[in-house]
Amino acid sequence: MKNISMIVFLMCLLHVANVNAETILYSSPTSSSSLRVRIILQYKGIPFSVCNVDKEEIAGSAYKNLNPQGKVPTLIIDGHVMTQTMAIAEYLEETRPTCSLLPKDAILRSRVRQICQIIASDIQPLQNLAIIEHLPAEKRCSWAKSWIEKGLAAIEKIVSDTCGPYTMGTDFTLADVFLYPQLRNAHLFNVDLNKFPSLMKIEKNLSTHLAITDALDD
Repeated sequence: MKNISMIVFLMCLLHVANVNAETILYSSPTSSSSLRVRIILQYKGIPFSVCNVDKEEIAGSAYKNLNPQGKVPTLIIDGHVMTQTMAIAEYLEETRPTCSLLPKDAILRSRVRQICQIIASDIQPLQNLAIIEHLPAEKRCSWAKSWIEKGLAAIEKIVSDTCGPYTMGTDFTLADVFLYPQLRNAHLFNVDLNKFPSLMKIEKNLSTHLAITDALDD
């Protein structure tokens, strides 16, 4: 683990031009989006280094040369700079098909992507600190909690006929990669997960999955 510095940043820029370069993930310990990418990298056995960036560094011009949105995660891999977790996940699936995170069955693949999009597109933006910081302090938790509960209620229904140890039965998929960090956020905002028995069972199994425990140690 290492914190970003100008030297490290310049080294990373040099890595972009070298397809054999080290894989580097710009991350934040509190970012659920960053955790998703760390889980994928661990599951697929892709060696990588982590550069943790704080709020001030993310907003700085040097970092925005890599990620114009000024957000995490940013992944440097194969000489390319990548942002947005779904785009990163799809690229890693296509270029590293071993240990696939998408089911072979087309319907199950669509359900996996459905769950990922509910989390990444519907829940995540509305619980994001950049959004809730614009609300009065006393309303932030209830706001985030409300939207998380709505999203998790939909996911609970989706997995009701597919879940086993994981969302799609016995196979660990991208839906689990996205779900686990979101459930961690649910705890943070005091969501009562007893309302979602299937998700509680899945969370218990995911909490001991090696890719997740290793990602949490990064």
